[in-house]
Amino acid sequence: MCDLDVKSLKDPGDSIGPTDFRLKLPDGSLVTASMWQEHGTSLPLYNAGQQALDQAVGFTIRWPAPGAYTLQLLDTYRGGAGPTNGQAELALLLS
Repeated sequence: MCDLDVKSLKDPGDSIGPTDFRLKLPDGSLVTASMWQEHGTSLPLYNAGQQALDQAVGFTIRWPAPGAYTLQLLDTYRGGAGPTNGQAELALLLS
């Protein structure tokens, strides 16, 4: 589990929920978020520039599982359109 800040870059914005987050495991497989905020609810982001600070997202993985991971945030509403295919990534290292 980790806390992160999310900011809408489009207008109108949309909502972000657990299906928008994936964790790419060291073996290349993907795991969807098992927890986002409280009780898996979506976070509405209605306007460009609106931010949500310190939001919790969690994944269930088998331990021990050290290695290089990638946290992915998908813009599923856009359907993968745009220069980044609707996806942002952040490298993570578990040791």
